Amino acid sequence: MDKQPSDKFDDRVRETAAIYRTNAEQKANEAVSIGKEEIEQMLLDLGANAGSRLVRSFAALEAALRLAFDKVGLRPSSNGTYPLIALGTSSAFLEQSEYWQLTRLMEVRDAIVHGYTYDAPTEDDLLLLAEVTHRVIVESETAKLEYDY
Repeated sequence: MDKQPSDKFDDRVRETAAIYRTNAEQKANEAVSIGKEEIEQMLLDLGANAGSRLVRSFAALEAALRLAFDKVGLRPSSNGTYPLIALGTSSAFLEQSEYWQLTRLMEVRDAIVHGYTYDAPTEDDLLLLAEVTHRVIVESETAKLEYDY
């Protein structure tokens, strides 16, 4: 049996997607995301302390995700890291398996910036953030708006 989506379903998809779409007029009034070169420089200037490196790595990842979202016309529901990671995962800039790793590392990052005790991030954790950030940058260079809702 060949089922086609109903018009009602299409309308819901358009309504949902519209929440995350940006328009040129709105974008002109918002702060411009930093570019690829600045993100790469952030990754080079991480520092020696593992905690501060984690915080700076997340800043670079967030900037890379914003750059990628700008490229395809998406906007997160809010400015927090969690919505960025969720939208990055649902828009295929991040892998599902990375979502859980990144949310775990966000908890460590939050503990650092709010002055709580934390287990220091490992070199593997920091490497993961750098690799994911670089991949998002590369993918954002070839990303294009796939659907025009």
